[in-house]
Amino acid sequence: MHGARNWTLISSEIAGRSGKSCRLRWCNNSIGDRCARMFTTEEDALIVRTHHRHGNKWATITRLLPGRTDMP
Repeated sequence: MHGARNWTLISSEIAGRSGKSCRLRWCNNSIGDRCARMFTTEEDALIVRTHHRHGNKWATITRLLPGRTDMP
């Protein structure tokens, strides 16, 4: 209804939830396998290169990694 990853808008319709808590719940309960799988060699290299450019901006970095979130 609100599009993928629009957590602030999604949380506006869920009493007592912030955008961050909605994202955490989605990651931990709905797509947990995506969050937990190991990084490939290619993903590792991309993360290192992108981190050198952007620092700890994980939301920016994960936009380049389909199926990954900015959650640790």
